[in-house]
Amino acid sequence: VNWSGVPDGLGTFTYLNGNKYKGEFIEEERSGLGTYIWSNHEDREKYVGEFTNDKFGKVGKIYYKNGQIYDGEVFEDLEYGKGIQTLPDGRKYEGTWRRTKGDNITKWEITGYDKDEKKILEISEGEGEGSYVFTNG
Repeated sequence: VNWSGVPDGLGTFTYLNGNKYKGEFIEEERSGLGTYIWSNHEDREKYVGEFTNDKFGKVGKIYYKNGQIYDGEVFEDLEYGKGIQTLPDGRKYEGTWRRTKGDNITKWEITGYDKDEKKILEISEGEGEGSYVFTNG
C-alpha cells in the first residue's frame, strides 16, 4: 500500500466472492506477475502469470478443475494466441488459440494443432456438449 492507502507493490487481495489475487499491484490494479484463484468458478481453478491493466496479461497458465492446463498467451482473461493445452491423460493440443464467447457458446479455434490442421471446438455453456470441426474433413 502506498502513502495514500492504494495497493501498490506486492500483496494479497481477497474479493467478497472469495476469489483471491496474490502478486504485484501498480496503483490499485493487478499488474506484473501474480496468481488469481477462483473460489467457485464452474471450470477454472487458478491463473498464474502476467497481469496488465487489471486483466490477465500476455502469458500465463490457466489450471482447470478437471486437470487440464493451458500454458501460453492470453488476452482479456481468455486463451488467445500461441499456447499448449495439456489434458489430464497427457495429450497436448498445441497451436494458435482463439477463444471467444457469445450467444452462450464458448468457441476455441486452434490452428497448427496437427501440421496444417485447423480445429474448432464449440461448447454450449451449461449443457456440456461440444463438437470438433477439422478442415481436412
